[in-house]
Amino acid sequence: MVHFLKPLLVPAKSKLRVFQRILQSHRLLTRSLAQGFSIIEVLVALMVAMIFITVTLQMFVAAAFFRSKGDQYNQAFNWIQEDYEIAFNRASAFEADVEPASAFCAATTPANGLAANFLSDTARGLGGTTVNIGPKTFGGKSFLLTRTGDYASAENPYKLLKLTYTVTPTDGGAEVAKINTEVAIYAGFKCPN
Repeated sequence: MVHFLKPLLVPAKSKLRVFQRILQSHRLLTRSLAQGFSIIEVLVALMVAMIFITVTLQMFVAAAFFRSKGDQYNQAFNWIQEDYEIAFNRASAFEADVEPASAFCAATTPANGLAANFLSDTARGLGGTTVNIGPKTFGGKSFLLTRTGDYASAENPYKLLKLTYTVTPTDGGAEVAKINTEVAIYAGFKCPN
């Protein structure tokens, strides 16, 4: 006879104890599940959820705000670029057909040079030191483009013109964009000096 094939005999008292332990642990488990959460646990869970929701909503609001500001800056920059293209084309055509060179090449002061005359010329130049362009509406708000020309602070005040572009809301407030650039008067390349 082989011993390992015999059924394991457990005394009846042991079986009863094992069954009682299983039953007792099951009662403890069902009792703790049946009691539910305490009010403090529920309040803590609600507070954590509210903090998470508040932070998430603030992130969405901040993202929308920065997207709006970015769109305003992008449209303001495009507006500046459009006007700069006009100024650039006028600067390349100003006194370009005069042969052998423009009379402004012989200027003895920057106020009589090519840049100053291009700045003040209303027909072929920029038409003044400060010019307001607009208003233009984008993003549901009205804006004004201001172009300021200055030859005195340019690197070569005879042939270069420094332009400062500023886009501001028409109802006041902080500027949306401000860009400084220079434009060369092409007729200056024909000047002998």
